[in-house]
Amino acid sequence: MKFRITMNPEDKILLKRGLNKNGKGQFFFSSEFGRLCTGYVPRKNGVLRKSLRIEPDNISWNTPYARRQYYEHKEKRLWAEKCWQDHKRDIIRSTAKFCGLTVK
Repeated sequence: MKFRITMNPEDKILLKRGLNKNGKGQFFFSSEFGRLCTGYVPRKNGVLRKSLRIEPDNISWNTPYARRQYYEHKEKRLWAEKCWQDHKRDIIRSTAKFCGLTVK
């Protein structure tokens, strides 16, 4: 008995799911992560939260004091790491669903 398995190339599979570099799935992941991080960002007048910049493979906050707040704020420092710890599974599941996949 002989059988043959044919698979699409890796880049074609990733492209189909939007997981290629700068693809829709990657941008969705960044957007979802940025959206959930917003609640963790220190808020005095809202300027820092509103300065969120989302790119397909990066999120950042663009104010002159964002870096200092990120590392030195007493209660809300390292907000992206805290958000990831709290919402990792949610972000992965919603991104998988967006890409037509399921997570066990």
